[in-house]
Amino acid sequence: MQNNVHPVLQVSNFSLTMDTECAQRDGKSIMNFHHGSTTLLNLKSRIKSHEKLSPFHGILDDMLLLGFLNGKNFDVDATILCLENYIYMRTVKYRKQLRPFLPSTDVLLDTELTRVLKNRDQNGRFVVIVKYEAWNPSVSSSQDVVASVVFFVDELTRSYATTCSEVIFIGDCKNFSFAQAQQAGPRIIMQAVDLFVKCIPSRPKAFHFVNENVFVSGLFYILRSFLSKKLRERLHIHSSNLELLHEHVPKEILPESLGGDLLNKDAYDEEIRARVRATDEFYKRMADSSNDTIECAGFISQIPGECVASEELCSPKQGMVSFQCLLSPTSVCCPT
Repeated sequence: MQNNVHPVLQVSNFSLTMDTECAQRDGKSIMNFHHGSTTLLNLKSRIKSHEKLSPFHGILDDMLLLGFLNGKNFDVDATILCLENYIYMRTVKYRKQLRPFLPSTDVLLDTELTRVLKNRDQNGRFVVIVKYEAWNPSVSSSQDVVASVVFFVDELTRSYATTCSEVIFIGDCKNFSFAQAQQAGPRIIMQAVDLFVKCIPSRPKAFHFVNENVFVSGLFYILRSFLSKKLRERLHIHSSNLELLHEHVPKEILPESLGGDLLNKDAYDEEIRARVRATDEFYKRMADSSNDTIECAGFISQIPGECVASEELCSPKQGMVSFQCLLSPTSVCCPT
């Protein structure tokens, strides 16, 4: 099978080439990519003069911005709103939780926890796989898991969302344990929805879960409460019936562990890990810029559907009180 990994993007002179399959399906994106240089320059100019984004104008790199632009169909206004939400989640609401972590010290990055397939699905969408068996809760906390996926998602935005912003998620829950379930409670699920659904430009077209057990069932109930009706309808539970998964994602592009035809080395993009490892400076600068330049109230007042209280009200110390802050399924940037 032909490899559909993203084509070369020459950002220095803004010569952009879009994935063929995505291009055929989305004429609007083709038109937008022809005007990529003007749109990107316009966005960067807007960021530089933006009250809350300007501290980050030298940090948000071109490839990341192109991923956001493509996810918002090159609508600069919508991209600005999405970036506001992204910065708010990363540097205000979850600043304390994410600040201690860097890609260079991420031990989970070397495991099978988060992977992306080399080949696109039949609709040209990229496919992300999370294998929860790779997480040992006695070694790494649930916050370690969230941080590791954050690093991975940012690189996916640079490497994949620049050409096709639609994504398929597959969660392999094989051997999910009671110890894992204890750590993956409502607080972590809410954080995951915030960071991986509400403030990224990629549009999740389906969530597939396989090999789930009784420990996972309760977590699904919590997850559904944080998703919009449209996203809940895209949630598919297949249990151990991998043939049901193959009705949505062809086995020809999947690894053997998911009933596919490919060895891991042929199924997965092995190069993305090295790119993630090289992004320490991005997260250090993000953290430094968040220290003195971000005012929490300013962000909160402009993001409807998000928490309208202080950061402390949304902290883990307040338990169930924090869940009321994000029960609204709508958000400025919530993908559809």
